[in-house]
Amino acid sequence: MHSPRKICIDLRPLETGNKFRGYGYYIKNLVSNIVECDKKNRYTFIVYSKKNFFLDELNDSNHGVFVMDTPKIRPRFWWIVDQFLLSRAIKHIAPNVYVSLDTNLPFLVALNRRLKTVVTIHDIIPIALKDEYCLPLDRALECRIKFSAARRATKIVTISEFSKRDIVENLNVDEKRISCIYESTDNTFKKPNQKVIDHAVEKFAFKKKYIMTVGDYYGIDPRKNYLFLIEAFARFIQFDKNNDLLLLFVGKSGGVENEYSKIISRARQLGVKDKIVFTGFVSDEQLAALYSGARAFAYPTKYEGFGLPILQAMSCGCPVVAANNTSIPEVAGAAAELFETENTKSFIESLDRVMKNRAKYEALGYENIKRFSWRKAAQEFIKLIESV
Repeated sequence: MHSPRKICIDLRPLETGNKFRGYGYYIKNLVSNIVECDKKNRYTFIVYSKKNFFLDELNDSNHGVFVMDTPKIRPRFWWIVDQFLLSRAIKHIAPNVYVSLDTNLPFLVALNRRLKTVVTIHDIIPIALKDEYCLPLDRALECRIKFSAARRATKIVTISEFSKRDIVENLNVDEKRISCIYESTDNTFKKPNQKVIDHAVEKFAFKKKYIMTVGDYYGIDPRKNYLFLIEAFARFIQFDKNNDLLLLFVGKSGGVENEYSKIISRARQLGVKDKIVFTGFVSDEQLAALYSGARAFAYPTKYEGFGLPILQAMSCGCPVVAANNTSIPEVAGAAAELFETENTKSFIESLDRVMKNRAKYEALGYENIKRFSWRKAAQEFIKLIESV
């Protein structure tokens, strides 16, 4: 038996814009399950404020809280401050193991061989797709420093076998130091009662049939492949003129010179602008209802470290059509129709199959999600921490 360890976990992303993104979802679900499963080790959580909503869930005096001052500079440059202030905070806490769940490991901490560190690298998109993203100088420097520090961690966790191979090849890390621990969905994502579904369909799709995708359309994210989706959707409508479908883009939208404006422009060119609906930001409860009411969930992405929306859709009984690349086959298993990336004909055939066999794909989806569990992820993470 191992003696109890003092483990430090950074919860600050739950107080920034990341709480609405994949990092926040991952941290909230993983840590809440770790605390529930692990009654032996002692945890200290780094926060910006004791109003951090996660702390209300702890109710356990066995765990400590370390409050850091919120930097007085633009959030874009907080990573620079962290190189010094986070290092100082960790030194003050003096844990046996420091855990970063968002690839934020200060270089000074990474160089301290006496302190054991565990870092989650979700994906290496800035490296793998560097030609598509052309990051500004400060962002490129941030990624270079963060990945350089993270590859020096005692143990690295990632969220798919695909990402593990990517890290080995691109960051030159020994695969024995990398553990794959899958994500999962939480209890929010399940099919609600029909009244809730009908309300969401009426509010966002005007009681019409629709397929949907999920994302953030306020910025520029070429890997999500939305222009291909618009073109394939337009072709599908021509392919089946009896299908009076809408295409819902669920998520934050608006502005100019970004995904939103590109989608609108392309839809207008193809004559399907009246078939496109941007819902804006929706709550998880509304998202679950939209999944449940959709004819299909479309995921045309060109690169994913995991692909969590696939599991969210399946948990709500929504058939999935997704591009056959990166981590997608690993997560979707045999429960989705996978189409060839950038192949419109393949997309149309896949969408047609799931829409004609909804019950079949709904059952396959429910079976597939049994492979994923936050409780299992937490138990594997605790075992990993104790192994270092």
